[in-house]
Amino acid sequence: MIVHLALNDVLEGALGLGLDIVGAAQRLVRAGLAPSPCSSRALTQRVVSADGGPVTSLLGRPVAVDGAFEPELLGPGDVVVVPGVFTPTLGAVDRALARPDVRRVLAALQAAHARGATVAASCSATFFLGAAGLLDGASATTTWWL
Repeated sequence: MIVHLALNDVLEGALGLGLDIVGAAQRLVRAGLAPSPCSSRALTQRVVSADGGPVTSLLGRPVAVDGAFEPELLGPGDVVVVPGVFTPTLGAVDRALARPDVRRVLAALQAAHARGATVAASCSATFFLGAAGLLDGASATTTWWL
């Protein structure tokens, strides 16, 4: 399963791109143009939030979600993707990391990783993985402006 974990101020393009890429893979597999993953749920997607409630995008639009992030339901073969949020400066990154919803998500990302799920992020959300300790000892790349 691929779980897109959306937070307030999510960049709609970052969320949409992840959904579109996996959606294209689903269509290719169904059409017989790509091999099927070993798990029947490998290309299943969900958009979730920390508490199951909708989040607000950077543009101020509500983003509906399928439920709450439940790391206890994830394991090997599952992927968590945290799409980028708007953090144009290092100060903005620090403010985002101090938000209560982000603090809760950091612990939940650690739990998903500990259960064997792959945890990934796009854009500035890579700082969340770093703050969660998931990049310790690893190389990582983030957005060009930070």
